[in-house]
Amino acid sequence: RHAHAQTSQPQGLTREVFVNFGVGRVFRIEDRSFGTGLALGGGFGIRKGRVGVEFGVNHLSRFTQLVAPCAFPGCQASSLSSAKIASANILYYPVGTRVQPYVTGGVGGLWSLETSHVITVVGSLPTLTRVDDRDAGVSLNVGGGLRVAAASRFSLRPEVRFYNASIRSRQNLSVIRTSIQRRVQLVAQRHSRPIADTTSLYGLMRLSSDTTSGED
Repeated sequence: RHAHAQTSQPQGLTREVFVNFGVGRVFRIEDRSFGTGLALGGGFGIRKGRVGVEFGVNHLSRFTQLVAPCAFPGCQASSLSSAKIASANILYYPVGTRVQPYVTGGVGGLWSLETSHVITVVGSLPTLTRVDDRDAGVSLNVGGGLRVAAASRFSLRPEVRFYNASIRSRQNLSVIRTSIQRRVQLVAQRHSRPIADTTSLYGLMRLSSDTTSGED
């Protein structure tokens, strides 16, 4: 009887944390764009097989100015100062290879700060007034990308995601975010460890004992 090994099955649940950087274009579908800004964020997620769940937060700032500043009385110009997005998402990986395409969708919130400048004339003196308008809305998102395994516990994930925050919002903003994620697996999968067959070991000990007794 030959000795054989018992192997432990790898853990099916993968826990990951990630950071991402990219750009986000913010606009209102009805009338205008607020420009493109820097998008930084991060989060955590779990994955089992081809399905994953994750929670992420992104901060957008430093938007390109597409509206000319006020230069005459009665003029009003507005620009987006910052935006924050938090969302819970579901991911599906249809192919289980080293380079995995995926689709994703989720729900969350979008918070924005819009700054307006208005020039008014009191007497003969023009006055520039700044008004900050904060808004929040429920955000739905869809997207997709590629998950590229760089090492056993590291991966890169280029992604494009579209957000729409027209639910319970005055601004009705939308965002197209393009980013690259760096993901780190928190717990490595357990490697198989051979375990000796006790039945075969007992047989070898017994054969050795019989041989010793015969020699005596």
